[in-house]
Amino acid sequence: MSRRTDKPTAAGAVEAARGSRRKPIARWKIMVFSVVPALLVAVLLEGGLRLAGFGGMSPFFVTVLVERGGTSRLVRVYQTALWPYFGRRTDSDGRIIIGSVVPECVMVPKPEKMVRVVLIGESTIQGFPHPPNLTAAEFLERFLRARLGGRPVDVINCGVTAVASYPLRKIVRDAMMLEPDLVIIYAGHNEYFGAFGVASAQGAGSRPWQMALTLAVRSTAAFQAAYLALDALRGTATAGPSGTEAPAGGGGLMEKMARVEVIAADSPLRRLAAKSLEASIRDMLDTCKASGAKVLLCSLAANERDQPPIRSAEPAGAHAPEWQRLHAAAMDAFSSGPKAAQALLREALRLGPDHAASHFYLARTLELEGETTEALKHYRRARDLDAMPWRATTQFNDLLRACAERAGVPFADVDAAFHAEAGGAPGWRLFADHLHPSLEGQALLARAWLDAISRERLLPLQEAPREDWRKVAVVLGDNKMTRYYTANLMLGLYQRPPLNTDQEGLRYATRRAREAFDACEPWEQRAIKRLEERLRAGLPSVNLSFLAGEEAVREGLHRQAAEYFGSAYNAARPFTAERVVAAYHMLLSAGHIGKFHAGARATARRAYSEGIYADEIGGRHDPAALHRALAGLALLLGDEAGAKRWAEAIPPDTEEARRWAAERETIPAIRDTATTDTQTTAPATDD
Repeated sequence: MSRRTDKPTAAGAVEAARGSRRKPIARWKIMVFSVVPALLVAVLLEGGLRLAGFGGMSPFFVTVLVERGGTSRLVRVYQTALWPYFGRRTDSDGRIIIGSVVPECVMVPKPEKMVRVVLIGESTIQGFPHPPNLTAAEFLERFLRARLGGRPVDVINCGVTAVASYPLRKIVRDAMMLEPDLVIIYAGHNEYFGAFGVASAQGAGSRPWQMALTLAVRSTAAFQAAYLALDALRGTATAGPSGTEAPAGGGGLMEKMARVEVIAADSPLRRLAAKSLEASIRDMLDTCKASGAKVLLCSLAANERDQPPIRSAEPAGAHAPEWQRLHAAAMDAFSSGPKAAQALLREALRLGPDHAASHFYLARTLELEGETTEALKHYRRARDLDAMPWRATTQFNDLLRACAERAGVPFADVDAAFHAEAGGAPGWRLFADHLHPSLEGQALLARAWLDAISRERLLPLQEAPREDWRKVAVVLGDNKMTRYYTANLMLGLYQRPPLNTDQEGLRYATRRAREAFDACEPWEQRAIKRLEERLRAGLPSVNLSFLAGEEAVREGLHRQAAEYFGSAYNAARPFTAERVVAAYHMLLSAGHIGKFHAGARATARRAYSEGIYADEIGGRHDPAALHRALAGLALLLGDEAGAKRWAEAIPPDTEEARRWAAERETIPAIRDTATTDTQTTAPATDD
């Protein structure tokens, strides 16, 4: 029996020694063998999805038509390009929350001798709450046309609602393909709550590098495919890789965009918002200068006199109870007169110097006492301290001026122009709400740009008499329908957060909407009710002036019909079916009162040409209505063959076919009795 021993043998000792020297596998090798396969899968997935059409950033302008046998092409503003900035989130109704755009269609390359101006900014640039034909862009185009010696003028409105300045960088870069002679930048109101704002629910961090990183992630094919899949699961509207346009989020974007409701005067977000605005402005100016485009930077105006601060940060600490007592007493004292309230407000401000509402109501008492200079100081202080800053501050305007000086570009002091026109703090006369200009304000904004263009010699302007803005507004299509449309939008805005806390503003908006409706004739009120019924039924919106034109025709009021259809024509964008159909009805109504003249023929020729483009482009319009309009325009121009060809495209036994049958009999008489008169009851057009 062998004896067991614990002593190692010589061979075992050698093996044990070797094992003790054997090193563990290095961590970096483990990471490499773990991560590399995952990265390889990710790369293959990304590549495959990109081949399927995902990934990248959609351009802000997309080609919709290439001219036959030529080098020109028609490009259109592409709303879906905005979704990476809004994160494609949806509201409680399943609608995508995304800013709206003006559906501009533009020819590139730029036609010979044309002067092209591109407007960059937010909802103020877009012209909210006015229809497209009554915005500062349209006023500027009219003013420039009168002072450019007959050269064609094209003012392209690139305004986007509910965005901060960061998304505008890409829009400026993409807009360089339009070969602008001048770029006007009016931006900075939305630095907190607009998409990619520092306090936005649609934010991407509070620093530019964080925004850039977020955008890089959202531009990957994997991210976009995942979001498309989520949209499909939720049953919400989507935009596929081919880029079908996503619907706008509708009204009420203000209440959906804010991530925080109180931003104190000493909040770091104030400094970060200023830095973000400065970085974006510098980027946009650099892009314009590198492309050789002249640029005009602007200060920002807002409603100071009639818009109380949306939120006010109340003081804390030991003084808070006394401040609350003084402020409440001051509000009660207003009924006794301004002097009593004024003393209490000054004492309250001694304890809480950053309370925005106290400054606002102190300004009111000072204005009532005739102390307008000091009142203006407190109105501005109230705007600057608003704890929910939807309006640009004095700090932002100073920053914009400094950016212009450093870059050596012209500066238009729009804020000063509004104060000069108001004779103090601007209010309801120049603004429709907290910052969007009224109709007069739209004209003033365009005039401020024009004055800067002339002063800085940015375009070869000639001397011309200054036009009355009211007459220009009528020519552009201002009427009872546009006034009701604007007033009703404002009423909706003041009925929703955050502006619904302003009871004075709500009363003002309610009164304006009621007065605008009461000023309408019964047939005009029917048009308003038709639009409301369409919206309640979930049908697409239709231009209200167009509906009023249809009601006027039913009443046999062809002069009024021509005016309303003319307003709808001016509101529609070039190369769209809506514009062609409105032109046809305008000319038909004018013809019924003997106003189909030489100028009307020119409008008919242009509308017919644009209609052919619109038919090729396609879209969401009713093709039968477009084909009926094209048939009628061809007949008005004496093109019997063309009229027959387009009429054959109208489906038989439809309402459009029945209407065309009646019009086919009346149009020759209108055409054959055409006058040489150059005047018309319809608003002037671009022709």
